[in-house]
Order: sequence, then C-alpha cells, then structure tokens
Amino acid sequence: MPSAFDNETATELLDRIDQLRPDSPRTWGTMSAPQMVCHLTDAMKVTLGEIPAEFRPGPLSSRFVRWLIVSVLPIPPGRAKTLPAFITSRPDDWAQDVTMLKDKFGEVVARGRSANPSWAIHPAFGAMSTRQWGLLTAKHMDHHLRQFGV
Repeated sequence: MPSAFDNETATELLDRIDQLRPDSPRTWGTMSAPQMVCHLTDAMKVTLGEIPAEFRPGPLSSRFVRWLIVSVLPIPPGRAKTLPAFITSRPDDWAQDVTMLKDKFGEVVARGRSANPSWAIHPAFGAMSTRQWGLLTAKHMDHHLRQFGV
C-alpha cells in the first residue's frame, strides 16, 4: 500500500492535483472540485493540528477496525460521510486553494519524513502512527482524485 511519505507516491499525488480543473466533473458524491480541494486541505490541517478536531471514540477507533480501514479496505465511492472538521473551509480562488492544498500536503509529508513527528489525534480513528498517517493520507487523496477522474 502506498504511503504519502514515499517520494514516488507524493510526486504522483502532486502531479494528479495539477491535472484537476475547477470544472472537473465528479463521478460520485456531491462535492465540486473546488470543494474537494478545500476538503483535502482541511484534512491536512487536521493532521497537522491546525484545525481542532475532537476525538470521539467509537468502532472506528478500535485497533483492528482502524487497521482494516487504513491498511486494507478501499474507501467506497460515495458511501463515507466526512467529519465536520474536514469541511471547514470554503472555496475561494481556485489557484490559491490548490496552492494551499499542495503546501499543506508538503508540510504533512515533511513531518512524516522527520525523525520524531508528532501528529494530531484523528477525530474518528484516534491516535495513529506515522505509518498509518502516511497510508491514510495517500488513500484519502487518491480516493478524491479518482472521484474527479485524475
């Protein structure tokens, strides 16, 4: 499974972001491409601890279920509901919003490659390892980029 902290995966994800257009049609879900860019940026900000997100223990926070979702199962198209912290921002200027996403992704990748990274607590999964953050970040971005055909 690819990790956002691998050079090849990070480069591929950034290249795919560059293929997005504000009018890219979605293949599932309700978000527009500009809303999805803001959603992914918000996810990066939660990961970095820049957007506070309260952890609510539940079935997703069990070690087995977290491992299954992060490491094994695909994110089902159009089925998963997002958490409020991941839809904080609103689209403004396409170029600026895309630049912000790429910058925040770069910060997450740099932290993941550092010697002793610290992470926020995921609001649904709870405390996660650096490896899990890398896998989930890549999986989440891939899911939404595929949503828009890139």
